Amino acid sequence: MSDQIHLAIGASPWQPSPDSELVEEYSHYDMPTAGVISQSGCLFLFECLEGIVLDVSIWIYAPILEREEEALSHLSGNPLSEAMDEIWRSRDVAVVLVSADAIQSGGTVTRDTIARWGIRRAALKEIQSLLDRERLMAGTLKEAAG
Repeated sequence: MSDQIHLAIGASPWQPSPDSELVEEYSHYDMPTAGVISQSGCLFLFECLEGIVLDVSIWIYAPILEREEEALSHLSGNPLSEAMDEIWRSRDVAVVLVSADAIQSGGTVTRDTIARWGIRRAALKEIQSLLDRERLMAGTLKEAAG
């Protein structure tokens, strides 16, 4: 099992790289919003955490084992949500900023950070940090060019 999902800037969040394939869809809102993808022989749970109906959204990804995917595939409703929440709490999670259904940027939150803040707050903090770094880099590049 790979601990890291590979993301292609501009890819859709439910197919985050050319070699990704949707295996299981748990939720749908004009697009898959939660489910499992396969990438390079590894499985990843994904979910749109915030902004399903907005132009900008936050998505999360975590590696899972085949037995976990099998167990999830037999669940629905609250049991499925609870099982997914347990996965989000039990490992490092990739956090991705999506705009107009295209991946823009991403980072990682550790399970320790998730334990301290919860997945939503930890993900939002990571996205804010990504945006701050991008603004700083843009300012630095502008200064260098000016």
